Amino acid sequence: MYTLPIEPKEKHFVVKDKNLLDCQIKQGLSVIQNQIFATAVSAIAPSETELKPMTFSTSKLAELFGIKRDNNFYKRMRDEAQNISMFVNIGSGRDSVLVPLFSTNRYNDGSGTLTLQFDERLAPYLLNLANNRNHCKYLLGDIVKLRTFYSQALFYLGVENARKRGNKFQLPLDELKTILRCNSRYKKFGQFRARVLDPAMNKINKHTHLKMEYQEITQTNNRKIVAVSFNVKWETSYQPALFIASSDSGMSAYKHLKNNGFDDVSIKCVLKSDIFEQHSIPIKYMNPYIKANIDYALQYMHGKPKIEIKAYIVKAIRRNWAEYKAPTEATKHKITKVRKHDAVTFI
Repeated sequence: MYTLPIEPKEKHFVVKDKNLLDCQIKQGLSVIQNQIFATAVSAIAPSETELKPMTFSTSKLAELFGIKRDNNFYKRMRDEAQNISMFVNIGSGRDSVLVPLFSTNRYNDGSGTLTLQFDERLAPYLLNLANNRNHCKYLLGDIVKLRTFYSQALFYLGVENARKRGNKFQLPLDELKTILRCNSRYKKFGQFRARVLDPAMNKINKHTHLKMEYQEITQTNNRKIVAVSFNVKWETSYQPALFIASSDSGMSAYKHLKNNGFDDVSIKCVLKSDIFEQHSIPIKYMNPYIKANIDYALQYMHGKPKIEIKAYIVKAIRRNWAEYKAPTEATKHKITKVRKHDAVTFI
């Protein structure tokens, strides 16, 4: 089966149903397992309708995860991926079933690649989430920069509860310690705070777009700490706004995608302003940028099934595989000329 080439990057988004995130929080995957899981999810295009095999270079994964490549690295990466399984609520009855996250987990020693494919039972939690209000989204770079179990677990708790304008949530101390797998350790709260909470929170606030604060909740009669209250919010610059195709360039880009079989929901997922910010492309050059990457995808995927072509188009646009560069804007006169040209050329 044809496998799309994948080069994971920190600026790619991880999007999944919050029910899957909740299962992940409760069952405590290892640091590398969380990183592998997030990387694989970030490789799923918004328009994809089935879970396909994904091949990653293990050397690229090591670089992304900040792992030193020694003699045991490749075996460790394969074994970590092979052992990822979670109890997931499957079906209309929401029965809890132990599901291996990957139905395919194959390491190719010759090419140094790892091929993964999600279990098909996870499809409702990973596909067609554009209209699912219960999904969560964060940058891959946020999780791969967190390299301790405590910081990852607290980050996921924050993601699950975060809102654009901030949000507060509270957990009993015993429940929080259960989630963090330290029930029998750090009997005194001062130790728990110094060894777990403060180091993890510092890492989250320093390395991710999620900002977290906490406050101790005590009993009124004996001042015993019984719970922890968290205040979480995303950085204001983090939330990528959907681009509204109101300009000539935007309308042209919209028509290009329509002509290649995209519906309005898929187009909204593709035309996000964060794409152009990531690649330093002014919004007014959206049309030639989109066209260049569609042409690149059509040429590369000539003769392939339409569903694979659409998925490849999305990846090409998100990652600028055509390596489109906006014209240099030396003077206002030149800018005006480009704007007029952009508005009519590709409609």
